[in-house]
Amino acid sequence: MERAENFIKKILKDNSGTIELELICKDGQKIPFEYQVVALDDGNGETKNLFSIGRNITERKKSEYVLKESEEKYRGLFNNMSNGFALHKIVLNENKVPIDYTFIEINEAFENQTGLKKRNIIGKNVTKVLPGIEKDATDWIRIYGKVALTQESIHFENFAEPLNRWYSVSAYCPQKGYFATIFEDITKRKQTEEKLKSRNKELETWAEVATNRELFMLDLKKEINELLEKSGKKPKYKIPI
Repeated sequence: MERAENFIKKILKDNSGTIELELICKDGQKIPFEYQVVALDDGNGETKNLFSIGRNITERKKSEYVLKESEEKYRGLFNNMSNGFALHKIVLNENKVPIDYTFIEINEAFENQTGLKKRNIIGKNVTKVLPGIEKDATDWIRIYGKVALTQESIHFENFAEPLNRWYSVSAYCPQKGYFATIFEDITKRKQTEEKLKSRNKELETWAEVATNRELFMLDLKKEINELLEKSGKKPKYKIPI
């Protein structure tokens, strides 16, 4: 009742307005209606009547409910992704060349895998969030700018110097001028691969040393056998053919 009274006061002040109300049928069923109301004056500036047009908005309300449920469902999936996700808008200079990008949306995994917090980066440019990123050897702005402008998806692995982490990144363009990234922190995997590479190199070095040692010992045995034979003695070592 109070809502209706406040709405009428608004109509008398603004001369028009829209309100949604539920009509209760005899069987108790509630039907949503939308009313557009216009105040009619008597020609002297005084309101004499209110004119309204009402329409049944049951189908619209059903659609809104389904849409809300769908949004909540996908919002839940978005926030519970194990991979980081971020949506960005590319920033161009006067020559239409990418020079920056703005953070539009991120999920919780993005925060966990980068250390960057949503409250500190949404609506901000990456050059402000990560000073010096424009000088990074990976050239992130150019790579993502190409995705946003050509709408061509890419996948790559690279090291992010400002964050001191390795990432496996997939980037695509949901709308021209924008790009989204889905990524995974692969720093531990890269560290393991580097350690394995180092150990393999050490093994190869030791194997080469061992091989050279065996060849040296073989030559030495041959030389001793030759000296024994020259002195009329029987060779001491059996040399493989």
